[in-house]
Amino acid sequence: MDILVAVVIAILLVPAMILTSGVLRVGLALAVVLVVPGYALLAAILPRRAHLGGAERLALSLGASVAMVAVSGFVLNYTGFGIAPYSIAVPLLILTVIFSAVAVLRRSRVPADDRYQPSVVSFFRASQRWSQGRRLDRVLFVSLAVMVLFTSGVAWHLASKPKGEPFTEFFLLGSYGKAADYPGRVLIGGQTSLGVGVINHERKTTTYRVEPRLDGQGIGVARTVTLVDGERWESAVEFTPQIEAAHAKLELLLFRDGESDPAHILYLWLTVSGF
Repeated sequence: MDILVAVVIAILLVPAMILTSGVLRVGLALAVVLVVPGYALLAAILPRRAHLGGAERLALSLGASVAMVAVSGFVLNYTGFGIAPYSIAVPLLILTVIFSAVAVLRRSRVPADDRYQPSVVSFFRASQRWSQGRRLDRVLFVSLAVMVLFTSGVAWHLASKPKGEPFTEFFLLGSYGKAADYPGRVLIGGQTSLGVGVINHERKTTTYRVEPRLDGQGIGVARTVTLVDGERWESAVEFTPQIEAAHAKLELLLFRDGESDPAHILYLWLTVSGF
């Protein structure tokens, strides 16, 4: 029954932990990260009652869970997922399910009277042994538990914070949708299109306006788009040159949320000719 409870808690709390933030996320992280994976691992390794009591299992679950989080973070740091709440929570959920399955299998092979099953009585007896133990041992154990909880909470909070400053990617696209092969010569009166791309990393929904200008004068039709955080937009900006010039400066200005000053400016040098 305890294994089933551990799996259910992990399945229910991991999505909630990913979708929440702040103090609530830290609280859920402490419940899932510091107890459940380590408890499932110990249940798989030590299926017999004689191996460890309830209090000892709970204490070692903290250490085992912290070790699993450290290893997972080290591995994820060298992958494309990076260290983030979802990237740590999902592997821990998978490990919890695997260890729980192994624990159920191993316990089924142990005689019922020797099989570990947590109960109120076992924890009551463990608490009696705890109260009869040396005071120094109790102080050291409590200090270690508090230190583990505090350190893990701070580490999870730091991992949950977005890295770096908010920003927007703004770029030009050539003939084949790549950052190359830009036009160098255009015709007077001929409609010309140039691909642009915007990626929102502002951590909020943002409205952008792309405005083309040729030698400082507005030309063509501005494009407006609203993007949620992480969304990408690529489209064509069309304009029609009306004045011949050997070295005309085409500017693409990106405005953010109705601001009067552009957030980014891209430009190309064009030759505008009559033939």
